[in-house]
Amino acid sequence: MNIKLFSEYRLQLLGIAIIWCLLFHSGYHFSIHSFNYLVFYGWAGVDMFLLLSGLGIYFSLRKNSSIKEFYKRRFFRIYPSFVVAIVVHSIYKSYSLSDTILDMLTINYWIGSPHIFNWFISGLIAFYLLSPWYYKLFKRNPGVTTVVGVLFSLLLVFITPLYLFFFITRIPIFLIGFYIGYLIAEKKETGKPNKKYVWIMFSAFVFGCISLFLVHKNIFVSIPQTKTLCMVFIIPFLCLFIAKILSVFKNYKYPFLSFVGKYTFPLYLFYDMIADYLIRVDYALYKIVDISSYPLWVSEIIVAVIGLIFSYFFQNMMDKITDKIRLKLE
Repeated sequence: MNIKLFSEYRLQLLGIAIIWCLLFHSGYHFSIHSFNYLVFYGWAGVDMFLLLSGLGIYFSLRKNSSIKEFYKRRFFRIYPSFVVAIVVHSIYKSYSLSDTILDMLTINYWIGSPHIFNWFISGLIAFYLLSPWYYKLFKRNPGVTTVVGVLFSLLLVFITPLYLFFFITRIPIFLIGFYIGYLIAEKKETGKPNKKYVWIMFSAFVFGCISLFLVHKNIFVSIPQTKTLCMVFIIPFLCLFIAKILSVFKNYKYPFLSFVGKYTFPLYLFYDMIADYLIRVDYALYKIVDISSYPLWVSEIIVAVIGLIFSYFFQNMMDKITDKIRLKLE
């Protein structure tokens, strides 16, 4: 296996990550009991996404290290869509104007407000804001910077408020993704072999799986942070292994996974709202089509398809709007 597979199948891996997350959020229980364990840990799709985001951001900063340009690109890529989603969510949940504004500024998550729209987007924006400054340190000594960053973030896990653990426990995986991006770039430039890093990832994967098993069975201390931290060891090799499987058919581009991966962001923003409105809270879908006699997975698939269609049109619409705004500002 070669770590360049991370970048070659990045879009497909993003597709798998969001599908895994959606399975988790569906709450569906499968007849195959062992498969439910996989669904139960679907929140780790976020870890996959952040690993791949760290990788992508490294390449973005390496190509153009201008902080102003980086912020501009990231702002137009995510913030307008984020604001639209918050407005829709606030209307749907009847949130106050102050809560809506605090959500737009991502403050609600950082102060532990119960009226939070989406912790993940708040965390993602924080990663984007800090990445250019981290990159300046990273360039001096990539290995040391990564180790120190990971160790420091692990320390933060146990001294920060519990409501921040979703974000704090994801810092290590983001930094590891950043370092993997560096390794891929170094391989391209110097031709240095990277097999040792594959073995390191595999060893970490085995350690993480054993640790997660012990935590899951309550043999080892089981607190919310420990399960998420186990994924720091598991996710890198898991992504590489999945990419290796995908690479078996080199000429096949996995169009469905690529399509889903391309529209990951609007799915993160809107899927829960769509699902709540159609089948979980308001049952709007059942009022339109009588599917009450069908298994729950049928309605979940319908919602997923609707979510994908909506994400496609929404993102393309927002891309056109933001492109016009950017052209006027330039």
